[in-house]
Amino acid sequence: MPGMKLDTIAWPVVRAVLEEIGKGFQRDGIDIDRIVPQWAETPTLDVSDGACATEQAWVRLVTQSPSLQFPAPQGAPVWGGRTASGSPARYATTIEVGVVHCTGWAVDENFIPSTEEYMADAERAMAEMASLRQAICRAMIAQRREYQFVSFSPLNDGLSSGGMWQVSFDWVGGS
Repeated sequence: MPGMKLDTIAWPVVRAVLEEIGKGFQRDGIDIDRIVPQWAETPTLDVSDGACATEQAWVRLVTQSPSLQFPAPQGAPVWGGRTASGSPARYATTIEVGVVHCTGWAVDENFIPSTEEYMADAERAMAEMASLRQAICRAMIAQRREYQFVSFSPLNDGLSSGGMWQVSFDWVGGS
């Protein structure tokens, strides 16, 4: 929306990670339908009539809090970009970066995949995991953020597969 003041801590990083996911997936030969910012909850696949409709990658804000020492969130009071002691405000922000794709057997949930089909899906999920990790690193370096990977969580419900990283980054007032 024109004239709306955007967040200057998380949003630039979210945008940078989204851009790097697109570049990385293209470079790594990973096909995906949508790469989107997400709000409030982890997205799920659009599955109707036993068929997978839309695959997607996303970046979602998980938490943001004042921090006296990254990456630990602490309820440090902040006024006008400064802490009570006068030092620049610091924030620890955690984002989720994930991808979910259709498995090759999404047409019939009673179908039992072969070992080769399971292996192909696992290999795709591992390629996506690595590509997301590299995209996060490139974006954080470009944004000059200190960052820390928290965890990677695989996702699989039989019809869809993928996973998501959680990563925290530091912001110091004025940076």
